[in-house]
Amino acid sequence: MAASSDPTVRAKVAAALRSIGGSEDQDVHWHGAEAIAALPAGEAEPLIDIVDGWLGRDTRLAHSSAVHTILENLVKGGRPEAALSLFGSLYRIVAEGGRATTLFGQHMFEHFLPLDVRVCAVRLGSDLVRQLCQMLDVALRIERRVSDDPPGDYSHHMSRTISEHGTKHGIVDALVGEIVRSARLIATAHPDRLEAVVTEISKYPSRLFTRLRLHVLSLNPAAAPALATSNLDDTGLIGETWCNVEYGELAAAWFDRLPEETRTRILSAVDKVPSKYELSWQERFQKSAGREPNDEERAAFRASVLREVQWRWRQVLPKDRQEEVERHGDPDAWLNELNESDVSPADAAHLANLLVDEIVSFLTDWRPSPQAEKVTVTALGQQLRQAAEQNAAAFSEEAAKFSSVPAIYIRRIIEGLTTVVRNKTAVDWKGILALTKTLVSRVGPTGNEGEGHDADWSWACKAAIELISVGLQLGKEGIGFGLEAEVQAQVISFYESSSPADSESFEENYRRQVYFAATSTSRGAALELCIQLIFWLSKNPETAVGKDPGNALVALPEIKSILDAEIARSGADGRVPRAVIGRYLGWLRYFAADFVEANAHNFFETSDPQLREALWLSHVQMGTGPLAGLATEMSDCYRHEIRRLAENVPGADRDHLTEKFTHYLVILYIVDALPEDVRAQFWNDAPVEARRTAMWFLGTQLAQLEEEMRLRAQSYWDRRLLAASEPSAQRTVFQKEIGAIGQFYYQQGLDPDWLMQQTIAASNAGYGPGQTCHLVDRIAKFSSSLPHRAVETISTLIKNRHLEMMELGVRSQDLRTILVAGLSNGDTQAVANVVDAINFLAAAGDTSCLDLLPKATE
Repeated sequence: MAASSDPTVRAKVAAALRSIGGSEDQDVHWHGAEAIAALPAGEAEPLIDIVDGWLGRDTRLAHSSAVHTILENLVKGGRPEAALSLFGSLYRIVAEGGRATTLFGQHMFEHFLPLDVRVCAVRLGSDLVRQLCQMLDVALRIERRVSDDPPGDYSHHMSRTISEHGTKHGIVDALVGEIVRSARLIATAHPDRLEAVVTEISKYPSRLFTRLRLHVLSLNPAAAPALATSNLDDTGLIGETWCNVEYGELAAAWFDRLPEETRTRILSAVDKVPSKYELSWQERFQKSAGREPNDEERAAFRASVLREVQWRWRQVLPKDRQEEVERHGDPDAWLNELNESDVSPADAAHLANLLVDEIVSFLTDWRPSPQAEKVTVTALGQQLRQAAEQNAAAFSEEAAKFSSVPAIYIRRIIEGLTTVVRNKTAVDWKGILALTKTLVSRVGPTGNEGEGHDADWSWACKAAIELISVGLQLGKEGIGFGLEAEVQAQVISFYESSSPADSESFEENYRRQVYFAATSTSRGAALELCIQLIFWLSKNPETAVGKDPGNALVALPEIKSILDAEIARSGADGRVPRAVIGRYLGWLRYFAADFVEANAHNFFETSDPQLREALWLSHVQMGTGPLAGLATEMSDCYRHEIRRLAENVPGADRDHLTEKFTHYLVILYIVDALPEDVRAQFWNDAPVEARRTAMWFLGTQLAQLEEEMRLRAQSYWDRRLLAASEPSAQRTVFQKEIGAIGQFYYQQGLDPDWLMQQTIAASNAGYGPGQTCHLVDRIAKFSSSLPHRAVETISTLIKNRHLEMMELGVRSQDLRTILVAGLSNGDTQAVANVVDAINFLAAAGDTSCLDLLPKATE
């Protein structure tokens, strides 16, 4: 429907998406993003705030091709502001345990970022560079590579090579590469914009940004000649080891274009560089040799320093200098040998065009040569993965033929096919399942010896499980119906051959996030596969599960036995299955309500805290929402979480856990399923930040609920405002929570009259809106239909002693719009409020609206 040529149909789609914008269900996010991706850019733009919100709650959505398609559509459709907003939400950097992290899984930030930068760079220009630079600065400060208190700058150690090319390792390295890439793309398309790009980079004084500035200028110094010259002539950069490479790049590109006077001055500064280091070198020499260096040794030291400084731009030096530098040879010759990239004996394009039989023969026969150390198994595996992506039809149709090749190659082929399936490209599932079937019974050592080979079969088996998992999650768009018997047999076989203890660093990962740690084991991944099988079968109305999805386990007794066996596990081994079940508790509640209800006490009230914690944390962090029907059974878990809202929790990110937990509480309140004592405990004992987060979420729900539920949601606000208005209430305890009403103004769909009435009531109780960025402009928009209420609201806020006018973010035109609407209304009280507001502003020193006063009152 979203792709319909009928704008009326698309408008209904947009309205439906707006109505579900606050959903916690990750499947809603996933499919909602796909719908938005199908809309024209102009119709998708108003929905970007929904996608931004989903990205804040959904750890999977960043990997969806739909989100990246939305970004591309916005860019190509001429919607730069919306594109930048989505880009910022998608790639935002957050702190976790003193480390910079993103929404993406390991290495996936580095994978997706270049793809989107290529799409965005030319059209977004220096605005994109500004955003990338902001992200890089945030990452550096999170990881304490740059700090103001105490002052410190270790950023230049974060990235050895300033380049867009090569494999990127980590967030900082990826951002550095994409700042360079975006600068190059912009400068190539619009050379006159390079100066604006360099200006954005130059806003940050840390050394890594200085290196970036020098490198970017070297791409086309003629496009910013004054900047190129001033940077080369900066004596603070000449001879500095931390930026020597980038200075050399710029000098090689621009030095010979400089005036003679400037070149002479730079060379004079170069000749002084050895003196900066000579004293410390002499001290080291004396300590090592036990004597003073002689004249020959001093000369050798000076020559070595000058070679280091000038080597990368020797070709533009005067001939005598060039010959002297080259006489001593390349200072990095030893390092170049170490850093030479691995090479594949065949590239992806070549492999993709071979017959499968030819590929199998090559993979079986080829061996690395001792005479060509850089031609490696690892590099071949990477190219094979890309080849599988490029020719998925052939690789999937004849996948079984690959079963005889070494495990590393099987794994890479499966990984390539997984990428294709994620993107919903057609593959031959019968062929794929023929290959995965051969992996079920393969355990232990692979027998493939040598560097780069997989030592055992566990990696290939996990890759096969992930491929099947992706196919099951796609429902009818994934694995084709008609293969039910084979799929079910393999799912059960993978489970039977799985192990709960085959994940490296399991305990460390478990302390960070219980669900991802659990599914990193073959046992957890296989159990997840069993649950996903139920979902996939339910999408086929011809299966027993599809005909009666609420009793799925009756039709799947083997899956029921597996689930029973897993929840019977105790101690540390029991954490893995419960962390998986917690993620899918909502699904199981639908497909197997009897199973969940029969085990409710075992799940939520077990005496073993580690088992309860595994299920609970996974349910809150990764679940699709709270379970109203089990709220009473889970009340102890809710009480326990409220008590520790201010504590760090092993196995969870505290901020994310708090956000999701408060959302669950608000949803349960709205559907009238939250036990009253739990509600009271949260309101009375929870930290103010948690209560504010709950109130922010309430605003998103008020904007989309039907009348009955909306009235229930409004009662949450009413009860909190009533408590905050009590004479004994401490304003500091309630300000952030009640002040969250400012955030409500971001929401489309809220009743504006109700919203402004509540703002007035909160202000009269002594509270100001905490988020004021969009408040006045939204009130200005409301003033066309509700002038009297808009004037009353702005007048009340202006006189609120807890707010400064600057804090309101008032734009004079918006303010005048409200006041003019009040005067035009003709309502006596509205006019009185306008006069009152203008006089109050004038008394405070703002006379910009005095011309609006009715003549009789002047």
